[in-house]
Amino acid sequence: GFSYSTDSFIDRLGLRMNLSKGIGSNQYSQFGLYLFTNLILKNNINLNLSYNYKDKDNKNDKDYNNSLFKANLSYSF
Repeated sequence: GFSYSTDSFIDRLGLRMNLSKGIGSNQYSQFGLYLFTNLILKNNINLNLSYNYKDKDNKNDKDYNNSLFKANLSYSF
């Protein structure tokens, strides 16, 4: 993964990827992707955005994928 910081509107930007492989009674492989950013809207107002995606391939069961998007708006006094 990587993370990049600036002094402008985009305070931080990043990406992470992972790959997992399970061997045993449940054999599977899983790929994950995580994107995130922290934005400075005003002096004390921040917006944090993140997206997480997972794709899991099971050898003996159904495959699945899911994703999650989060937005957090915050104000610091």
